[in-house]
Amino acid sequence: MNNEEIRISDLLLTIAKRWKLIVVMALVGCGLGLILNSISFVQGEYTSFEITTSIAVIPQTSTDVLASGADRITPDDYNLGEDMANAVIYVLYSDRVLEQAIQEARLISVEPKEVYDNLNITRIGETQILELTLWWMNQESGVELMNAILNVAREVLPETLRIGSVNTIDVPAAEFTPARNNYTKIWIITSLAGLGLGFAIVIGEFFMRPTLMDPKVVEDDLGTELLGVIPYDHAYFKRKTDLLTRESSVDSTVEQNFASAAYILCNRLGSGKKRSHCIYITSAEEREGKSTVAANLAIQMSDLEKKILLIDLSLENPSLGGMFLQNVDYSRTLNALYKGEATIQDAVVSLTGYLDLLPAVLERNAVNLDSALFDFIQKLSQNYEYVIIDTSALSQSSDMLRLNQVAEAVLFVIRYDAAPLPVIRDALDQLDKSGIRILGTVVSASKTMHGFRSWRDRPSDLAAKSMRDEAEASDLLLMPAVGSGGEDEMGSPAAGPDILDELTKDPFQKETLSDDEAMDALIRMGADNSWTQKPETPPSQPETPEKPTAPAESAPEKTKAPDDPKSPDNKSVVMTSTVPARPMRETPVQTAPKATAPETQPEQDGARKGFFFGRSKNYKPKH
Repeated sequence: MNNEEIRISDLLLTIAKRWKLIVVMALVGCGLGLILNSISFVQGEYTSFEITTSIAVIPQTSTDVLASGADRITPDDYNLGEDMANAVIYVLYSDRVLEQAIQEARLISVEPKEVYDNLNITRIGETQILELTLWWMNQESGVELMNAILNVAREVLPETLRIGSVNTIDVPAAEFTPARNNYTKIWIITSLAGLGLGFAIVIGEFFMRPTLMDPKVVEDDLGTELLGVIPYDHAYFKRKTDLLTRESSVDSTVEQNFASAAYILCNRLGSGKKRSHCIYITSAEEREGKSTVAANLAIQMSDLEKKILLIDLSLENPSLGGMFLQNVDYSRTLNALYKGEATIQDAVVSLTGYLDLLPAVLERNAVNLDSALFDFIQKLSQNYEYVIIDTSALSQSSDMLRLNQVAEAVLFVIRYDAAPLPVIRDALDQLDKSGIRILGTVVSASKTMHGFRSWRDRPSDLAAKSMRDEAEASDLLLMPAVGSGGEDEMGSPAAGPDILDELTKDPFQKETLSDDEAMDALIRMGADNSWTQKPETPPSQPETPEKPTAPAESAPEKTKAPDDPKSPDNKSVVMTSTVPARPMRETPVQTAPKATAPETQPEQDGARKGFFFGRSKNYKPKH
């Protein structure tokens, strides 16, 4: 978020993310209202009794004579009583009646307005019957007040309307009601207050402590390249130990993004002529996922057949040993190596053929960032292509900048919605001023996937960086990037049908393959090297095979692998694909012995092994 601009989308995203806090504050407000109601109930301030009675309007004079003058009530009297009902209601609500009733009931400090607010008069249909309801704090005083209202009405009605009186149908009766309008109002007010407080906290946090809510901010505002966005996957990260024994899944978005980030990282570091590369991984604050990112990147880079050494220099909270080993032996740690209690060969733990680990244990002031430690790292770096160092956060220890003496670059990790953006900017400024090369940023535990995704849905900008768009535009999918020409090359269109057509259209099946099945088939064909074989076409007419009479000197031409075209600089051709494939080692073509060409070409070491984002050739897709 820029200082000069407030992004409404970021604010709405923050509110949407903090919806639980807002709901909790609203519930707290509702609970506070319940507490206030309970206190009021105990003190008797808002407890109320409902006093009800019903009356009938009678067209009777002050001398108790009916308006019709008859001894008994007539239909005319009924009609007149119905017509007088609304007028009687008005008189009952008048201040004259209420004030005289208060005086007759001998109530102190009670105003007619208070009685008016708690009195409700309802007419039953179009009849002359009225129902009166009075809510009062005391049962006895409420009943006395209701009787006083009726008595005063009998006196005031003949004086004001010149005719009319009321007869009691149901005598006033009181019923306890622990909750009425007062309680509802308190609950509504306190709930709205809690809701408003929740919004205020979220908006205040948005302005006072902005965090990374959108991965696009990394490149737009922080000015660093976004190398990867690791989504939050509780099922994937709930197991934090034995990372190498975890069952891999091609459909895992987390693993796909780690593999893509590792591939990009190798390209960034492998562009120079330096044989060994040393980088360290840090962050602005602790608990941002540095160790998790370092461990998974090391695994994916080792799957690319890169010799990797992973060093745990997060001395305040070493955790890499627990991610790979069940038990960490002190004699095989960085602590023992630094103290001279172990040699380099004894301290380094070999995890796989391409991945080694130098763990550490928590020990106060056991390892210092001095020249002795740097000498160990430099000696170790000579035997590896990449050395990845997991360090502490810059806010916890700025001494980590001393690693610039042995490391050539740094990878910065930002946890989604964790560290404040000002703290992140300060950490990046520290790294920039120290002179270290910042490779880029990896966003961990992200709940939004803007800007970086796996091969299933990659954005156009990063796909262009991986040359996917270029391959699609030039029809080079799964074709040799550089060729010597000729119709006999494997990549020539005349050599056979396109590999994607073979995957998606099987002549022996009526239904075509789905996208996932086609991808699994592509992986399988890359693993067994079957995609390099030319399709066999049956001869039109049977011919008698002739014995080979070619001299021995022509054997190299016949044994030349058709699946290994060569570029003008005598290097093996790199195959392009729709996804970043594993970088292949350049191996010169071996000259075949002087003999008859074999029927099958043996697989060359390191040539076109089938990989998919760090998967080895032993991987078998699951259906």
